[in-house]
Amino acid sequence: MLEQLVARIPERGAALVLRGDPGIGKTALLAAASAAASSKGVSVLRTAGAQSETGLGFAGLHQLLRPVLARLDRLPGPQRDALSAAFGTIDVPAPDPFLIALAALNLLADAAEHLPLLLVIDEAHWLDPPTASVLAFIARRVEAEPIAVLFAVRDGAGSVVDNAGLPELRLGGLDDEAAGDLVDASAADLTPGLRRRVLQIAVGNPLALLELPAALRLDDTRIDGLSPGTVSLTSRLERTFAGQMSGLPAQTRDLLLCAAADERASAAELLAAASLLRGAEVRLDALAPTEGAGLASITDGSIIFRHPLVRSALYQSASAGRRRQVHAALAAVLSDDPDRRLWHVGASTAEPDETIAREIELLSARLARRGAIGVAVAAARRAAARRPERGFRTALLAASQGSRPGVRGRRAGSAAAPGTRGRAAESGQ
Repeated sequence: MLEQLVARIPERGAALVLRGDPGIGKTALLAAASAAASSKGVSVLRTAGAQSETGLGFAGLHQLLRPVLARLDRLPGPQRDALSAAFGTIDVPAPDPFLIALAALNLLADAAEHLPLLLVIDEAHWLDPPTASVLAFIARRVEAEPIAVLFAVRDGAGSVVDNAGLPELRLGGLDDEAAGDLVDASAADLTPGLRRRVLQIAVGNPLALLELPAALRLDDTRIDGLSPGTVSLTSRLERTFAGQMSGLPAQTRDLLLCAAADERASAAELLAAASLLRGAEVRLDALAPTEGAGLASITDGSIIFRHPLVRSALYQSASAGRRRQVHAALAAVLSDDPDRRLWHVGASTAEPDETIAREIELLSARLARRGAIGVAVAAARRAAARRPERGFRTALLAASQGSRPGVRGRRAGSAAAPGTRGRAAESGQ
């Protein structure tokens, strides 16, 4: 199914949702599809949901479209302005969400006339809601374009794509024979008892089959002495990764903790934040122990975790106080990115603060003007929670609920982009 989707991209567009438990192989399948597409001359655009950016409207969409934004001027004026406003590069009244989505679709279709496209969206359940809505819109309308869209969604996690009517490929665990072969190939030295326990706990999950043997070799009580199923496999894997990281040097753990708190931060930003956190310079070679352990690496100027569970294990294992210190350090180095900086400021303190509340209120207004209404309301609620005065909190919440702009005419400025082969602009298509 996945191979056919990639093979047909030049002739026919399609969308597919890969759904499964953490560690079941979604990210590996995305990587395989990307490699296959690239080998056939298909251009691959990527984005990934980031838990730290669920409150930043269109953050995931900007990451996806960044390689093709040079073509923005080829769009009709209203669409170009709507997408520019969504990304905060121009200041206009709140754009119609339909125009934002249509502009993104037409921009991709224009780029696909040069090279067919594969859009790869990992961790789709963590996409900011405005991005998720736009990508669901696009996925439903690419059949006539040389564009394929692949989503990876964690099983049991709610996402906008759940209700988009897209075809799904649900991934299950390996069968007993394949699971045994994988353990034998990767951990041939296990005793029969430990091998049996790994297979019993992992229930066919490939990541668990690869990671649990190392933990059991060190201490078979680390996984806990409970029977399989009492503790979730995700929790067991997080404990395994947390145990691996506990032995890393302190500056390495701090650097990784900064990366876990901001998935979009560049290596330079993370090094600056880690240096502030420790009060001494942290160099890039501090990451070497994690690369050797296969936990994280540097890719395209960013620190990339081997698996999302590595990130969550590291972040959850840190104390609440240490996490607040990390967010404060990140806020200090993100002076050129006011929206991201502000979310870190908010996460750096648990106390009411009038100044922070006011800043978040202004962010809410900016998000509303960019068309990210749901995220703007969430920001307004967050601002209210920071207000010392209970009465003002109530007033602000009431105001935020009434801030949604009226929906303008759906057809305004919806002419197709040049060369898009007569795509329909109606929202009901």
